[in-house]
Amino acid sequence: MRFSVLATAALCLGAVSLTAQEGPTPEHERLDVWLGEWTYQVGDVGGSMVGELYNNGLLLEVHEQHQPASGGTWYIMHVMGYNADEEAYFWHRYMPDGTVRIAKGWVDGDDWTFLFDERNGVRTRLTQTEEPGAISFTWARSVQGGAWEVTSQGRADRKQ
Repeated sequence: MRFSVLATAALCLGAVSLTAQEGPTPEHERLDVWLGEWTYQVGDVGGSMVGELYNNGLLLEVHEQHQPASGGTWYIMHVMGYNADEEAYFWHRYMPDGTVRIAKGWVDGDDWTFLFDERNGVRTRLTQTEEPGAISFTWARSVQGGAWEVTSQGRADRKQ
């Protein structure tokens, strides 16, 4: 029993010291593009977002206020980070109806691509391109592995 308690304590201390030494990698620092205040427009629909770093720069949290065409305001929370084991970014979107949408993403230069696996064989793809002070984006979907169909396009602008 004494050995198992000591072994558990050693493992916990080792995990704490590893966690304390870890810091943001260049992949984590790429998330800085989302920092600050933003406004966006998708057709006639718009909204605003605020991005902040958490957990010593390992996570990005974005709070979004979306004004849908149906009226009212949707409050959406996003948490993004980088998973070194998968060599991919992750994005969790906490929606107002209680659902969580999870994507895996990659970056190539100024272009980001995120893939969301939805229900019933639907996949959603978000492609984003960084521009000076802005990000343009395109949403597309594929049903049962079919061709990608663009569903919306828009632009987000950083507030000055």
